[in-house]
Amino acid sequence: MNKLTTLISTFIATVILAAPTWASAAPASASCSVEVNHVVNGTVIETYTKDFAITRGMVFVDDFSEVQKQKRFTATLARVDGHLVVSNK
Repeated sequence: MNKLTTLISTFIATVILAAPTWASAAPASASCSVEVNHVVNGTVIETYTKDFAITRGMVFVDDFSEVQKQKRFTATLARVDGHLVVSNK
């Protein structure tokens, strides 16, 4: 092979091998909707609903506390086995 063909082949191999790394390092985001029901004896006492956007590496926190009750919803976004996963902690 001549030098140009070798250079192009090396460049293409580098891009193909580096592409998965670039994809996993890229910022990821998700739009989410959540509904949480507080149930006592089979009866829904309160419903919490929220639409939010989250970015990988960030922690979403929504404090909807009342005077006598502390209420907080948190969520995170992570890549697990190549898939984006939203978790409530």
